[in-house]
Amino acid sequence: MTHPQTALSENPLQITPLLGALAGGGIGALAWGLIAAKTGYEVGYVAWGVGILVAVGAKLLGGRGTLTAGACAVIALGSIFAGKMLAVNYTVLDMLDGATATLTSREFYELEMQKAEKFALLTSEDEYPAFMVEYGYTDEAKAEDVPAEEVAAFKEDMVERLKRLRAESPSYEDWKADQEKNLSNIVPDSRGLARAAISELGVIDIIFALLGLSTAYKIVSGAAVSET
Repeated sequence: MTHPQTALSENPLQITPLLGALAGGGIGALAWGLIAAKTGYEVGYVAWGVGILVAVGAKLLGGRGTLTAGACAVIALGSIFAGKMLAVNYTVLDMLDGATATLTSREFYELEMQKAEKFALLTSEDEYPAFMVEYGYTDEAKAEDVPAEEVAAFKEDMVERLKRLRAESPSYEDWKADQEKNLSNIVPDSRGLARAAISELGVIDIIFALLGLSTAYKIVSGAAVSET
């Protein structure tokens, strides 16, 4: 029987199996993203599969021992989070595609031009709240209930746009090209995706992520136990 201290010394951290673990984790993360893209759903139990792929990748290249198993668990964690980010990214892009179709339609163009014409008739900023209520720039039902901060945001974000639309009176084609250009810039960066992925973590996600980590560790560390 091999003493645990001896077994640990005989199975130091192995670099080559970690490359296999990284490859398995990358495949798992991509699979998670593709499943989300094809189905429109994020399947939590895929995280468990990612952990298994990490372990299989390591074992195929001779991975064994508690140190290598621990490293595989860390790789599994990173791969699971990367998969979650890819799934969120595909979901966001799908939502943007749907929004783009609506926000570049001729009906929306006509509504925008109508708003610009109506806004040009306002005589003072005191009329902004009523305009905001009428055209859905606020969730409030009455002008007197519109918060001052919402009015300030409207002035900062929309007033110049409405004035420009009224002054330039663009054709539908020119307006659509400008809309598409603006919408193309609404693409989340890696930090935004990370925050979105964290905010969407649920109990099921956490459970399957923990199963993925523990499975990756047990499979690789179990290889060493079976050899001792």
